[in-house]
Formats: sequence, structure tokens, C-alpha cells
Amino acid sequence: MSTPTQIPEMLKLDYEKTLAAIDKHDGHVQEIKNWSITACGGVLAFGFKEHQWPIATVAALLAIGFWFVALICKTLLIAARSHAQRLEELIQSGNSELEKDYRFGLVRAAPKLTVETLMRTAVDPIGWHVTLFYSLIIFATILADLYILFSK
Repeated sequence: MSTPTQIPEMLKLDYEKTLAAIDKHDGHVQEIKNWSITACGGVLAFGFKEHQWPIATVAALLAIGFWFVALICKTLLIAARSHAQRLEELIQSGNSELEKDYRFGLVRAAPKLTVETLMRTAVDPIGWHVTLFYSLIIFATILADLYILFSK
């Protein structure tokens, strides 16, 4: 067990590590978006070029896969933000009673990754824009498929 003078240092260290994790997860979400635009756009362009709707449909499937990965990162980001908020409350209050149930580390704050958890992230105020982004890619792919189908 930690002494009372060590706990604030542990909280500060945990807070610094949590902020670093938040930055990292945010960067991963952006990288995933960049890769999804490149991959989906390339497949969609190839489907247009070849005038093949099944090829263009692969872009929608890719978007669903990228959306799933982005939701995982966003779920971890939301957990890290929640953990950081709890740490801020503990550091600011200085109340040793609040520190009794504190456990060091971000791993314990991460939720179990289930479909239900990911769907909650999909509609969360922090995560809904990820859902909207991939919905637009899927919608554009559907429009492209319809155009290819009916323009023959």
C-alpha cells in the first residue's frame, strides 16, 4: 500500500500516462480515417473504371471494417477520458476518502469490447461523428453502385 505522500505522485503519473494514451488514441482514429478514405476511394474508383458494381460494393465492406476498428479506438478513448476526469477530481480534491477505491492504471478503466459497448460508442457525443463519417462513405458507395448498375 502507498503512503499518503506517494498517492498524489501516483495520481500525477497516472494522469500523465492517461493523457498520453488519449493523444495516441485520437491519432489512431485519424489514421484510420485517412486509410479508409484512401482504400475506399481507390476501390470505388477502380469499380467505376471497370464498370463493375461488385467491385464498388467492396468499398462499402471496407468502410464497415474501418468503422469497426475506429469504434474500438474511440471506445478506448472514451474510457481514457473518463479515467482522466476521475483522476482530475482526485487530484483537485485532495480527499483521501476518494482515493480509497482508486487503482493505478488505465487498463482497469477500459471497458470490455462487446458489440453493445461499440454501439454505445457509435451514438456517444464523442463518437457519433465516426458513425456519420463511415455512413457517408457507405451511402456514396451505394449511390455509385446504383449508378454503375443503371448506366449500362
